[in-house]
Amino acid sequence: MKLPENLEQMLAGQPFSAETAGLSAAEVRIYPDSVLKAEPLSERAVSNIAMLRWMHGRVPVPEVLCWEADASYQYLLMSRIHGERACSPYYLERPKLLAGLLADAMHLLWDADLTQCPCVYTLDDVLEAGEKRVRQHLVSTDDPEIFGDDGFYSPTKLLNWLKENRPEPDPALCHGDFCLPNILLDGESVSGMIDLGYAGIFDRWYDIALCWQSLYRNLNGYYGGAVYSGWDPMLLFQALGMEPDWDRIRYYICLDALF
Repeated sequence: MKLPENLEQMLAGQPFSAETAGLSAAEVRIYPDSVLKAEPLSERAVSNIAMLRWMHGRVPVPEVLCWEADASYQYLLMSRIHGERACSPYYLERPKLLAGLLADAMHLLWDADLTQCPCVYTLDDVLEAGEKRVRQHLVSTDDPEIFGDDGFYSPTKLLNWLKENRPEPDPALCHGDFCLPNILLDGESVSGMIDLGYAGIFDRWYDIALCWQSLYRNLNGYYGGAVYSGWDPMLLFQALGMEPDWDRIRYYICLDALF
């Protein structure tokens, strides 16, 4: 990776390791006290900078230390949040503790002051973005829980169903990709949240749905890991102090399949 001169000077001589977790195409370097993320310049990447700066001090997210961009690429240097990912074996072996900490992380978002939040999304916005991906044939149909004999036959069928079954939104500050690898924990507390490219005001049930799906899949060996016992889906909702709305949860899991 060829860095801009300013970043080369800031990071000169510091050891780093490459981050390989996650599905994005970004190149990530982990330094002792900072994280460098390099990725193609995009609208999402720019909104991520705005949201990180706005969220810092409201919820535990990385601080933007430096941001450089050229005509096609951006380089983001952030403070490093120390902690274990919520998908680590330590927490997966303790599902009650894990569910409580994930609920704590959501409440940190929901309790934040929303004044002048730079990113506010409606369901129309998200469906429009999803429809664009469908037209461009960018939607993967590899998920057997969404597509196939027991699901939707095509992304177009899924999109039409999403348009016809829209829930009434419950707006709140959302992470936007609330899965276990993006929540960092330290003992019995939440140390931070990362990968906030889709953060903004949206329906809180979107985060709940992705969190529930991530819990379910990590605990049941969906990603090729161990299968953990003692998992009750109600643990998350007991920790949240809410009754599950399975229709909304299914809707937002299906919506996320477009992306």
